[in-house]
Amino acid sequence: MAYLHARQTRRRMDERLTVKWLLIRNLYHGGFTRQQVIDLIHFIDWVLHLPKKLDFRLREKIVAFEESQKMPYMSSIERIGLETGLQQGQAALLLQLLQERFGLLPEPVQQQVTAAKIDEIKVWASKIFKADSLQAVFR
Repeated sequence: MAYLHARQTRRRMDERLTVKWLLIRNLYHGGFTRQQVIDLIHFIDWVLHLPKKLDFRLREKIVAFEESQKMPYMSSIERIGLETGLQQGQAALLLQLLQERFGLLPEPVQQQVTAAKIDEIKVWASKIFKADSLQAVFR
């Protein structure tokens, strides 16, 4: 079904989003195991590819649905991967902002930011534009 819908909605992405959501939602009521649902979602995701904006909307729908059904969408491994990616992205952005504000960054500062937890990065980021020196950001 995913393949047939992919052909029918090739240039109609809003319709593809709707169809993809219906296919995925039906998996939860189809008597599949959790792992089968995850595997089928991966397959449907591959066949019915969406632009990032629509893909984000679909993922919001899936997460909201699973929360309402008390079903975890992501395994703990996937959640850790997501958090790691988020941390890396925030660290990269903070390093870019620090360099823009204070110039070339010493290696220890780069290492500190790269190894920091998300909460630390948020605190430092909130200080960037008020701090008068690089050291003041990390106090």
